[in-house]
Amino acid sequence: MIVIVTGERNVGKTTVVERVVSRLEARDHWVVGFYTVDTPAGLDLVDARTGDRVPFATRSGGSADDLEVGRFHVDRTAIERGLTLADRPGDFLVVDEIGSLERRKEGFYPLLESLQPERYRGILLAVREGVSGFVADHVPENSSIVTFQVTEKNRETLPSTVVASLLDASAE
Repeated sequence: MIVIVTGERNVGKTTVVERVVSRLEARDHWVVGFYTVDTPAGLDLVDARTGDRVPFATRSGGSADDLEVGRFHVDRTAIERGLTLADRPGDFLVVDEIGSLERRKEGFYPLLESLQPERYRGILLAVREGVSGFVADHVPENSSIVTFQVTEKNRETLPSTVVASLLDASAE
C-alpha cells in the first residue's frame, strides 16, 4: 500500500511523517527513506533509519549547482543521498517533500519513476498540496493508494491512522 499525506505548506506533514516513523520503529519495523526538518538556515535531510542529517536546502546563498525552488536552493548531493536512502531494503519506505521539483522532473523524480511497492510492506509519501494527483499518476497501476489530507485539526491524531493503514494493508 502507498499512503500519501498531503496538505498546505507548514501544516504538519513532516511532523506526521516523523511520528509515523517513530511508531513503526517502536513496533520493531525497519523504516528506510528520509524526511526533512526545518533549521535556521533551511532544511536538513534526515535518514529515517539512523536519524543522521545532512543539509538539504538553504533559504539563501546557494551554490551555482543548486536547484532553485521557491525560496530554497536545494543541494543536488543531498538529493542523491535521499535517492540512495530510499533505495535501501526495509519494511516501510518513507519519502518526504515531494513537490514542485518532482513536477519539473527534477529532485526525487527518479524515485517516482522507479517506485517498486512490492519491495516494501508499505510506502509513505509526504506530498505538497496540489501534487498528489501527479504522484498517483506515477505509481504502478496495480498499487493501492490512500490519501490523507493533513490539517491543523487532524495532525495530532493522523499518525495513528496512517500507521494503522500501513499495518493493516501489510497484513493482508
